[in-house]
Amino acid sequence: MSGARFVRLYPSDWRSGCIGMTLEQEGLYIRVCTYIYETGLRLSLDDSKAAKFWGLHTNAYTKVRRQLAALGKLTEHADGWTV
Repeated sequence: MSGARFVRLYPSDWRSGCIGMTLEQEGLYIRVCTYIYETGLRLSLDDSKAAKFWGLHTNAYTKVRRQLAALGKLTEHADGWTV
């Protein structure tokens, strides 16, 4: 494991940063955040691969991932998605 073993979480900051997000969006967002912080890796650009990793249908994953990107919560880079 090359990422953080501990991340300080401020509940009020999390809540204010997620205002207006659906439960679906916030659920995927926290999963992605913890994955990135834990591993130090970016999320795959391959939607089918990422969806399979999360145990989601590709269409459902892609829909929410696009929404998070539109909200500015996920940023696409040449080597993957990051927060």
